[in-house]
Amino acid sequence: MNSPFKYGKIVTGDSFINRSEDIKRIQQSFKDTGKGIKKELIKSMIHITDNHPDYLQQLCHNVWNASVSEVTIQIIDEATDLVVRSNALHYQDICNPCRRNKTNSF
Repeated sequence: MNSPFKYGKIVTGDSFINRSEDIKRIQQSFKDTGKGIKKELIKSMIHITDNHPDYLQQLCHNVWNASVSEVTIQIIDEATDLVVRSNALHYQDICNPCRRNKTNSF
C-alpha cells in the first residue's frame, strides 16, 4: 500500500492554516489506509513541526510508514528523529553559513 502522504504532491502554506481541518484530513488519511491515529497525537505532530507544511508532510509520511495499525507516541518520536536526520545537511547549511562559504572557497 502506498503512503497517502506523497512527497510529489505540492502542499502550500495556505493548505495548513485551519488546524481542525488539518487534524481531520490527517486522521482520515490514516483511516482510509486501515490505520488509526488519535487527535492528540496529530496535535503533537503539528506542534513538533510548528505546522510547517513540508515537515508535517514528511512526519506524517514517516509515521504512516512505521505504523502497522495504531500510531503510538513512540512511532512519532522515531519518525521525528528520521525527519531530523534526513534533513540534517540542509539544517547545517542554513545554520552555518560561515562553514558553507569556507567550503565553497576551495
